[in-house]
Amino acid sequence: MRRYSILAIALLIMTMVCARETSAQVDNQTEFTASFEFYAGNTKLPAGKYVLSSTNDDLTVWELRSSDGKVAVMLEVHDVEAPADAAKSSVVFRKYENKAFLYQFFEAGNTSGFELNTSKPEQRVAKSGAAPTKHALAATTSKASKKTP
Repeated sequence: MRRYSILAIALLIMTMVCARETSAQVDNQTEFTASFEFYAGNTKLPAGKYVLSSTNDDLTVWELRSSDGKVAVMLEVHDVEAPADAAKSSVVFRKYENKAFLYQFFEAGNTSGFELNTSKPEQRVAKSGAAPTKHALAATTSKASKKTP
């Protein structure tokens, strides 16, 4: 009888662990529309609607995907202090003449945001001596439930 009790307790613990792993997690999503083609990391993307969503708990890797799901890119980011006027969610690009590079994104009400590492295509353009200008687009931030496998 004692053996069955231990087996039942072990089964209960395994069930609780498995149930915990599949519970819903809430992740941030930032949506924006770019009317121009741009680079995100080393990938050139067409104009269109995009969604940025976190992929891990420490928020160092984000996925950028087109709203139609045809394009997806994984991006490594680091924290950056939000500008004092960051009252609204926004996505910031660095533009060099006719080339735009995703640079930062901010969620309304937060004192920090995220910044991408400088990509190889941007490093090549920057070597030409062109000075970048910053271009911000309005974005919307929402919470989305995801199930973990």
